[in-house]
Amino acid sequence: MQAQPFGNEWIIPSQKYVKIKVSEEGLFGIDLNQIIQSGLVTQNIDPKKFQLFNKGKEVAILVTGDADNVFDANDKIVFYGKPNDASLDKVLYNNQADLPNEEVSIYENDNYYFLTYSNNTTGLRLKEFQQNNTGLSEENWIIAKSRVNLTDSYYPGEFILSAMSLSEYIEGEGFMSNTFGKGQTSNLNLNTPDIISSSFQPQLSFYVAGRSNASSTNANGFNHHLRVSLNNVTVFDTLFRGYKTVRKTLPITLNTNNNQISFTSIDDLGALTDFQAISYAEITYARGTNINNLTSLKFIINNSKAISFLRFRNSGLANPVLWDLTTDFMIRGVKNSTNADFVINTTSQQKSFFLADLDNLKSTNLTPVTFRNFLTTDVKSFLMISNKLLTTGANNYKTYNDTRNIETTIAYTDDLYNEFYYGFHHPLALKNFVHGQ
Repeated sequence: MQAQPFGNEWIIPSQKYVKIKVSEEGLFGIDLNQIIQSGLVTQNIDPKKFQLFNKGKEVAILVTGDADNVFDANDKIVFYGKPNDASLDKVLYNNQADLPNEEVSIYENDNYYFLTYSNNTTGLRLKEFQQNNTGLSEENWIIAKSRVNLTDSYYPGEFILSAMSLSEYIEGEGFMSNTFGKGQTSNLNLNTPDIISSSFQPQLSFYVAGRSNASSTNANGFNHHLRVSLNNVTVFDTLFRGYKTVRKTLPITLNTNNNQISFTSIDDLGALTDFQAISYAEITYARGTNINNLTSLKFIINNSKAISFLRFRNSGLANPVLWDLTTDFMIRGVKNSTNADFVINTTSQQKSFFLADLDNLKSTNLTPVTFRNFLTTDVKSFLMISNKLLTTGANNYKTYNDTRNIETTIAYTDDLYNEFYYGFHHPLALKNFVHGQ
């Protein structure tokens, strides 16, 4: 089955793997003691042979001190990690654009990374970029985002009786805020630290779903009236029907660090009810380079220069580093008093970066994983999919089937999640497994 597209193509059965749960964004570190304690590899460790995978794809990592070809007590494996998003959930929707929020998973908030050691393969590594700032002018702004994701309630989309029993996901289905009703306002606060005047046009993005479908007196049948205001100034006003959704990105005027976004249901349609729910709101803006002792910062650079010079002021980072999230480069910063200076290869394209401290890495726990390595011949005519908490009962039933000469296979959900959907508790793990038999 390994050669077939069922979500397990990245697994090499002869290798050992450890699973790493990530619940927050940051740079994570793994040391020699953790590697040995996990049993991944215990001696003659070549630092170039480590590989890290996330969602079936290899992730570029940094291995400090790898120049001597020995992974020792002074070395670390460093990787950028973040919580789970909805990238694995898109395929559940008939129209993938109907996914409410790409940052919020429907099934699991934690993300999973798998570390392995290969005797035959050199792992993917970050490329290091180094250049001095001679002759370069300092960039005085970057692009930052301030966002809130709402997950108070889960909504099924439109109530269509003929479709509610089907597995396909539809428009308006997913996690959102609690509803606000007719004549009510839901306020969200978004801070935009160190906002600065620049050539960049600030933007407001949001998603709102209708959560009622009442009769109204509107001549066109509209039963939702949504008005969106930013700092008491109306920036958007629209009418819509039923369980439809509104996803917008608008240019805005921004001149304060503290912003209130108001979503109001206007009571002027003669509708019996007008319930709406918010999935997310986001402000994208130009920010200065005063980081005010932040421990990390994610940002975007978008200019026509091949090389850019950034100076982050009021930095408390002991060993500042930039992770290029777009093209897998790593740039070491130069400490200059309370500044952290970087020369980055922007290569005339929009790129995302993560600023952090190599001396302040987030901790990791390594959990050894043994893949079941299912083969088509393993699955018999009677298949039981069970939880390992029910092992005794599952084995008893298999024994009963044996007395009836019914060949039986027991597959446990944890094994299926790890092997067929990258470690995630997800229904597509079961689908991939069954389709492979």
